[in-house]
Amino acid sequence: KNVITHLNANDDIDYIQYIEESIVEVDTEDFIGESSEAYNELVTKFLQTLSSESSIRKFTEIFTKELDLGKLSQKALSHLIKFTRSTAGMILVNRSGTIEVASSHLIKSPKKVINLEIIHKTFNSKERTIFSFSKDITIEAGLIDFQPESILLEPIVYKDECLGVILLASAGNYPQSIESQLEVYTYGLSLGMYNAITHDKIEQLAILDPLTKMYNRRFGVDRLKEEYGRSIRTGTPLSLLMLDIDYFKRVNDKYGHMVGDKVLVEFSALVKSHLRKSDVFIRYGGEEFLAILPGAPIAGLKILSEKLRKIVENLVIEHDEEKIKITVSMGGTSIPEYKVEDADELIS
Repeated sequence: KNVITHLNANDDIDYIQYIEESIVEVDTEDFIGESSEAYNELVTKFLQTLSSESSIRKFTEIFTKELDLGKLSQKALSHLIKFTRSTAGMILVNRSGTIEVASSHLIKSPKKVINLEIIHKTFNSKERTIFSFSKDITIEAGLIDFQPESILLEPIVYKDECLGVILLASAGNYPQSIESQLEVYTYGLSLGMYNAITHDKIEQLAILDPLTKMYNRRFGVDRLKEEYGRSIRTGTPLSLLMLDIDYFKRVNDKYGHMVGDKVLVEFSALVKSHLRKSDVFIRYGGEEFLAILPGAPIAGLKILSEKLRKIVENLVIEHDEEKIKITVSMGGTSIPEYKVEDADELIS
C-alpha cells in the first residue's frame, strides 16, 4: 500500500525499483510457492500499468499545451527516451515535402540521418521498423555515440499522412510491452504535431507576403523598430536599402500580371540570396522592397547596392520564347551617419 501511494504521488519514480522491493521470495513449489509467484506477477503488472498511465498522462500534457513544433518535439523526445529506456533518439518532421530535424539527442550528425533510405521508407510505408544488432556488428554510419543493440523507427501518422518519424536507439532490446504502448504515445504526438504544424503555417501566413514569400510590410516594419532600438542601445550601425524595379508597369502591360508576378518572385529570390542570414528582406509594397541590414556601415551599404544593381541587371527571366530583363533603382541610408528620431524617419 505504501509503495502504491508513493508511486501515485511521484510521476517520475522508477517503478522497477518498487517492483523489486515488493517481490516475494519464492522458495517452495507447493501451493504457497504458486500463490507467491501469482502475487509477484500481479504486483509487476499492476505497477507497470500505474507507471504507464502516469507516463501517458504527462505525455498528454505535453502535446495539448505546446504549439511550438521545436519545443513540442524536444519535450516529446525527452519523454519517449525516458519511457522506452533508450539512450539516443531524434524526431524528424515533414515540412511541405522537406524532411527536417525537429529534435535530437546524442545523435552525432542529425542531418545525415535525413538522407538514409530507411528514413524515407518509413515516411512512405508508415510502418514501424526495428533493427537488432549483434555485438560484433559495427554501425558504419557513425551517427551514434554508442554501439546500439536495437534501433526503432516509429512513424507519426495523422489522418493517413506521415507527419514525422521517431528514431530511438537502445543499448538493449526493446520489450514487446513498450512496442504496444508506443502506439498510444505516437497517436497523441500526431495530434500535437498536427496542431503545431497548423499553428506554424498560420503564423507564417501572418508574416509572409503570399506571392514572394518575403516578409510582409507590417512584420518588416516591426522588425525594423526592434533593430533600430538595438542599434541605439548598443551603438552599432544599422543600414536600410530601398529597392524599386524600374518601369515595372511596362512589364505588366506588355506580358500580363502573371508574368509580372514571376518577375517579382525571381527578383526577390535573387536579391535575398545575396543578403546575409541576419538581414531582413521585406516586400514593402508593389514592386518596392526594403532590406534591413543590422551592423552594416554606410561604406558596406554602398558596396552591396552596386553589387545588387549589377546582379539584377544580368538577370534574365524567360517567358515562352522571350527573355525579359529588368533593372532596379536603389536608395540607402544608415545610422549613426544620419541623425533620425525613430525608425519611421529612417525609412523616410
